[in-house]
Amino acid sequence: MVSIRRNLLEVVLSAFLVIWLLIGLLTYVRARHEVEELFDAQLAQAARVLDGLTHDPASRTMPSLAGNDGDGHRYEKKIAFQIWRENRLIMRSPNMPEAPLSLKAGFSDRWMDGEQWRIFHLASDDNGHAIQVGESYRVRNELTDRILLQVLLPLLVALPLLGWVLWHLIGRQLSFLSRISHEIAGLSCRQLTPIAPSGPQEIQPLLSAINEMMSRVDRTLERERRFTADAAHELRTPLASLRIQAQVAVRARNDAERDNALKQILVGCDRATHLVAQLLTLARLEPNITEKGTAIVSLETPLKQVLGELVHLALEKQIDISLEEIDPPFRIVGEEAMLAILFRNLLDNAIRYVPQGGRIQAVLQGGESGVLFRLEDSGPGIPEAERETLLQPFKRGAATDSYGCGLGLSIVARIAKLHEAELVLGDSAGLGGLSISLRFPV
Repeated sequence: MVSIRRNLLEVVLSAFLVIWLLIGLLTYVRARHEVEELFDAQLAQAARVLDGLTHDPASRTMPSLAGNDGDGHRYEKKIAFQIWRENRLIMRSPNMPEAPLSLKAGFSDRWMDGEQWRIFHLASDDNGHAIQVGESYRVRNELTDRILLQVLLPLLVALPLLGWVLWHLIGRQLSFLSRISHEIAGLSCRQLTPIAPSGPQEIQPLLSAINEMMSRVDRTLERERRFTADAAHELRTPLASLRIQAQVAVRARNDAERDNALKQILVGCDRATHLVAQLLTLARLEPNITEKGTAIVSLETPLKQVLGELVHLALEKQIDISLEEIDPPFRIVGEEAMLAILFRNLLDNAIRYVPQGGRIQAVLQGGESGVLFRLEDSGPGIPEAERETLLQPFKRGAATDSYGCGLGLSIVARIAKLHEAELVLGDSAGLGGLSISLRFPV
């Protein structure tokens, strides 16, 4: 499992190590350059001092300087010189050969006895007087390494200390995650309270997203509880009616009474089947109320499909049902299956409540502002005071019979909302019954 604390520590220490190495490299380059400049200047200065001390024509010969190995400095053997006059060596250090170190004036490099030396040749114009001073590169390298070590050693020692400090500081800064996890763990599915917006600014979008998710879950659970309670209440009535009719059939004294009770049982079964179908439709719509389809749908396709399925019910009641299409096409963005449910509920309600020999008229009209579907019938209609109420689940009008379950128009309202359609209930001026208009955006 990935640890934020460990990852942060690794990233910070890795960045620190990279920077530390870059600083070390830069320090080494700069220190090396400064040491080269300093020692070259000392070589030149030493050559000029020797030149001043030995520039005496009266001096013809000078002995070789023999040093005691036990005296002096440990770097003494790493420094050497030669003094030439009239192309003749008159003085040299013990560790310097008798041959010239360099034949050209100025600075040069040379290998002697397996070591690299830095040579400075100072030539004079008179009497062939020349000074050659040499210094082993080992002296310079040791000094550069010491400078580098003095600079980088404290940083190297500080690395584990920095890691320990960062580990505790990062842990303290991330302690709010433990608090948030405890708050989430303490939430109950019956009460999803929002998490307090505390902690760093970077965590606020996550908390807002969690709170929004819990709000959606809470609304979903509330709908589930309400749906379960309403469904249990609505199913109780048809089941009780079926039980009563079954008891009547069992206790019937003649065939006619028994046949009538059995017919009522069939009617009750039909009502229960219709109620269960509507409940399942409502349960299907609830989770998808905010998930609109993205397909291009022509409204006439699901409408004609539903008309073909329900036309036999209209013929049984001798209802004149018609469809008028004006200014096609009738294309919208939506989900065809849900639109078929919408049309089935509207037409099924109209056929059920329109009296024998009545009329139902459906109109589809296209246009730039949207697609209009209007359904009018010659039924009893709905009083204006009850129209908003009937759009809620399990609400019935005062004039409806006991066959309805109060879900048809609420399902229509949900599907209309899902498709951003404007739903209007009114009175039919031509047929005298109910007029239902749905305007879908293009």
